[in-house]
Amino acid sequence: MAMLETLRDEEQQKARTWGKVREKIDKEKSKRVAHYNAGLRGIVGKIDIGTIVYRRESSNRASYIQICKRNDPNIDQCIMNSIIALRPKLTEGIPELKVPSLDPLLFDEFVISNGGNLKAIGTNVVVRGASNYKIINIKVDIQKDKLRFEFEVTFPYMNIEGNYDVNLRILKIHIKGNGPFQSNNTDVDTRAILNGVIVERNGKKYLEYKSADLTVDWSIGNIMLGNLFNGDKTLGTAVNNALNQNKRAVMDALKPRIEKMVAKHVIDVANKINNQFTYDELFPEK
Repeated sequence: MAMLETLRDEEQQKARTWGKVREKIDKEKSKRVAHYNAGLRGIVGKIDIGTIVYRRESSNRASYIQICKRNDPNIDQCIMNSIIALRPKLTEGIPELKVPSLDPLLFDEFVISNGGNLKAIGTNVVVRGASNYKIINIKVDIQKDKLRFEFEVTFPYMNIEGNYDVNLRILKIHIKGNGPFQSNNTDVDTRAILNGVIVERNGKKYLEYKSADLTVDWSIGNIMLGNLFNGDKTLGTAVNNALNQNKRAVMDALKPRIEKMVAKHVIDVANKINNQFTYDELFPEK
């Protein structure tokens, strides 16, 4: 009996000892599981944050816009490369940036007037060939709170058509009528200087172009105004012939107003892009 009691006591002691061991094992396991779960939550959290940052960067910096650092000594070439790379997107338009198609370029209304005897209205004007631009030169001057952007671009050809409504006098030629028009132009050379300033909105800095000095020169292939003088073919043919024989004078008469309208269009498109990105996103310092 004494032996049995001794064995029973030993078994009970072993059970108590094993129970303590199991308790320690369970506690250690609980600690490890808690540590693992905390680590997993941290990893998932980092993935979520990384995804948000990635999405934000992706939305703020479209892949087709090449970023040029403002301290880059070769920033002129960088911007030139960026504009060349943008050609496919500019051609079809960039709806997310509210930038219209470059080719064809559409104008609902095109008003040419000098406040005197020159007034012409073009509607539903379609310009083709603008996407074939060739950049001749670009020069950028970035200062602390402003930017000066000079460029020279040439277009091998441009075809312009639409509807016109005119009652004007050029070279003592009275032109009156309304109807379709067409003009084929070659070697369209554009030189422009855009002046921008850095403005602050909602605590962020943006580039905003305030003015543009722009000149355009081109060679007119031919001009055709349909339905002149209520469809009088004799007068219409005579006026069209006179216009095409005096292309330079026609260009000089229309040129100042066309330059103003083109300059406005350039500023509008440039600022639509600028409004979507902060200054530091477009031209980071480093």
